[in-house]
Amino acid sequence: MTKLHPSLLGFLALLVSVSTPDTAQAQAYSNYCGPTSPPPHTLMLIDRTENFDTIDMTRFAEGFNRIFQELIPGNQLDVYLIAGQPGALTRAFSSCIPGCPDEIESGNSNWQHICSNVLIQRDKRLFVAAFTKFMNDLNTVPAVSDTTHLVNTLENLTYQYADSSISKFYIFSDMLEYSPLNKKINGFDLKARQELERKARGVIPENHFLANATVSAFGFGKRLGQQSLIEEKGYAAALLPPGPATQFRAFWTDFFKTTMPAKAFRLSLEY
Repeated sequence: MTKLHPSLLGFLALLVSVSTPDTAQAQAYSNYCGPTSPPPHTLMLIDRTENFDTIDMTRFAEGFNRIFQELIPGNQLDVYLIAGQPGALTRAFSSCIPGCPDEIESGNSNWQHICSNVLIQRDKRLFVAAFTKFMNDLNTVPAVSDTTHLVNTLENLTYQYADSSISKFYIFSDMLEYSPLNKKINGFDLKARQELERKARGVIPENHFLANATVSAFGFGKRLGQQSLIEEKGYAAALLPPGPATQFRAFWTDFFKTTMPAKAFRLSLEY
């Protein structure tokens, strides 16, 4: 399995001077989320419906490198895996993000920042170790399906977080809805896009839990788990053709502007 980007690993090594804890230990930092009820949330949704190949893992590591720097101390971080059943949510990691008081007040993370409280520094190291271990171990989780129920999973999230304030929402996926809502991938065209938009509007409840959130999707443009195809025919064989890629981009841009309105949406090949 491809590990995290070397530059990030070197940086984390400076922070993590304790034994690596498990996720349960990382859940113990609720006091950092402050008095707000419910606390602000950072969500991550990771597509595990297919096994990652080396290119997927490289993209995942690059995305994690940036996401880690954007984590907001005082936010509740919940990471879910996209499962094979429509709307199923598997919460794989949950922790309040620890930080120094000035980091929480400003809403800015700085993992090299050192404040005077020794316990806070310990908690930051424990969190970094637990979160990094979780990310590095992800590919040991077996793929569960050859379908991808993205829209139904997002539908479930609208109910789960209806009363929460989401500040950042990250999705790692090829962003190809392949389910009873859409059975076209390489042939995904304007008509298929319009049909999926109509179905999505019928599925997603009127809920604006992303109204104050920045949604970032990374991993788009290549179907997950296509290493054997790449080895046989080259990298281009696993990429979406330009036409379907354009229509999928347009669908998700419209989705997060109208069907599930977000403060901002970015969809990238590299991130």
